[in-house]
Amino acid sequence: MEIQISLGASLFFIVLYFVVKTAVRNGVVEAHNSMDGGDDEDEDSIAMTTCPNCGRCHDIDYPKCPRCGHS
Repeated sequence: MEIQISLGASLFFIVLYFVVKTAVRNGVVEAHNSMDGGDDEDEDSIAMTTCPNCGRCHDIDYPKCPRCGHS
C-alpha cells in the first residue's frame, strides 16, 4: 500500500514539475518579448501607405500606386 501511494505521489510531482517548468518558460519568453519596446513591427519591415484613390496598400517608397498609378 505504501509503495502505491509513494508511486502516485511521485507521478503527481513529476507532472507538476513539467507543468510549472513549461509555465515558467513561457512566462520568461513573454517577458523577454515585452522588453524590446512593446511594438509589434519588425525592424526590417517596410513602411506602407494606402493609396487615397483605390485604397490598396503599397510601399511608401513608390512614387505612384502600382495598381492605379495615382501619385
